[in-house]
Amino acid sequence: MQTKNTAKKIGPKVAKKAEIKAAEKKEVQTKAKVAKAKPEKKKKEISKEILKVQKKIKAKKHVLFRGRFGKRRIRRISNKKWQRWRVPRGIDIEMKQHDGYRPKIGYRFAKGIRHLHPSGYPEKTVFNVEELMAISNEKKPYVIRVAGKVGKRKRIDIVKKANELGLRILNYRY
Repeated sequence: MQTKNTAKKIGPKVAKKAEIKAAEKKEVQTKAKVAKAKPEKKKKEISKEILKVQKKIKAKKHVLFRGRFGKRRIRRISNKKWQRWRVPRGIDIEMKQHDGYRPKIGYRFAKGIRHLHPSGYPEKTVFNVEELMAISNEKKPYVIRVAGKVGKRKRIDIVKKANELGLRILNYRY
């Protein structure tokens, strides 16, 4: 703690901050001393983790800045003003001409949530019922996406079997 003399020398605001920091250090030290045993994970805790993952995924999505010249393809095309090519300014603009695509630094997900669907579960593509059965036998929960090449008859069989097994299908259509 600070005495009155030192508090006057350094100022009342700085003294208050120093007291707060000292209190925080004491709290951290007491928390470090008391180590609690971790309880086993339950289904409710897993759902909380999934909600955290969903929040991280939503926070990662950025709105694309397109500049202040408007989208030429959406605006009135009959107007000659929008048919002219103007230099796009900035690095994040859709219409900018470039020398091939390059990934921009900083747009990668964290390793824990990199290949997950926004629901929080990993995604698997299924072509037939046998693959669906193999996925249902695995311990890890998955969400299913039926491949686009699969026809109507097989798709109906896959959807029925997935409903029996309690698996979620992302592109549910007949």
